[in-house]
Amino acid sequence: MDWGTVQGVVTAVLIVVYAGIFAWAWSPARRKAFAEAARAPLEEEAAAADGGRDHE
Repeated sequence: MDWGTVQGVVTAVLIVVYAGIFAWAWSPARRKAFAEAARAPLEEEAAAADGGRDHE
């Protein structure tokens, strides 16, 4: 196995890994978790503004 073959295999593996991470991140199953994470800073600011009291 020469150096060019190793580089090609590593490149192919990295492309597959990148595509897998991209598919995982944009899958509909992850949408709810990402929406909750996006709202977290706003909820923390609201809690700090009213003295840390929880709204029930």
